Amino acid sequence: SSNGSWTNSYSASASTGAAVAAFELEGHLPQDPLDVYSQSVLGGLEYIFSTLSTLPISGQPAGDPDTNGNGRGIYCSYGQSGNSAYTQGLIMLAIAASRAPDAVATSGGAGIGGETYATILTDMADQLAFSQTDPSGGGQRGGWRYVVNAASYGSDNSAVQWGSIGLAAAECENNLFNVNPPDWVKIPELDTWLLASQAASGCFGYTSSSGCSMATTGSGLFSLFYIGYPDDDPRALAAINWLDTNWCSQFGNFYAMYAIKKALQDYDVPFPRDWYTDYVHHLVKGYTTPCGSNNYHQITDSTPPNPQEDGRWPSPDGAWLTGTMPTSFALLILIPSVECCSIICEFAHP
Repeated sequence: SSNGSWTNSYSASASTGAAVAAFELEGHLPQDPLDVYSQSVLGGLEYIFSTLSTLPISGQPAGDPDTNGNGRGIYCSYGQSGNSAYTQGLIMLAIAASRAPDAVATSGGAGIGGETYATILTDMADQLAFSQTDPSGGGQRGGWRYVVNAASYGSDNSAVQWGSIGLAAAECENNLFNVNPPDWVKIPELDTWLLASQAASGCFGYTSSSGCSMATTGSGLFSLFYIGYPDDDPRALAAINWLDTNWCSQFGNFYAMYAIKKALQDYDVPFPRDWYTDYVHHLVKGYTTPCGSNNYHQITDSTPPNPQEDGRWPSPDGAWLTGTMPTSFALLILIPSVECCSIICEFAHP
């Protein structure tokens, strides 16, 4: 759009964060004057900054979330602020992937406009630490759910992945920001939630260890990686095995596929199938892979998930992933790089 945003019926801030991140992870950075997409990326970032608000933060039962001592956090208050936990992670990924910590925002209100990207990203990380569910949350201690503008709101593994994604991107040395949330964000807090929400089978549930899905298990697995659990950790291996067993149930669900892609590309564990080739065949050629088989079968649906003539992917679910969001998610799945590691400027061709 003319204001720098990408559209979505859920949240223009979230869809803009996803689109900007897709450009950046392909190597199109806002500070490169020779890049044909740099102004579009910069416009997207400035739109994002215009949708942010500051919020006073204070000490929590786990500790002090205010790492830079300015007394504030930052979250997205625009549009559906009741889902700010989801938006927070996508926006943080877009800012971190800019690799421009010293750049200064020219849009946004007090505490945002005129601040460096590094200060804004740090305050967003502080907001996540502030909003992590307190010990009083009982079995939901340590995660996030729906909103980050409250000190303690509950946990679910759909929302938790976005906190982990945003914080992992902010901490990544290769992104040059080197934001360092308090140690307690990972252990004991986030780890407490992951212990409570992982079932004996290895999968991760939604608001407890029940209600497992491919999306929530991908979320939990990536969060284990973010905390620092190694490749041979039994909890991680159990989740990976569960994903393999239920592999076919994710296709057509870009949200789940992105959650799984992040986790599998970070963990250096031999996976029983060529998961990345499966994703390329599904997203680019419109094929799916039957469970227990390496034979590809053409999807007979009239709207397969491969890109249309105008280069976009159609909405796979007709709900949250609408507008430009399906295309951004498809590209984020296909880009052979990971948010917390080096940016690889290479597109995955079939």
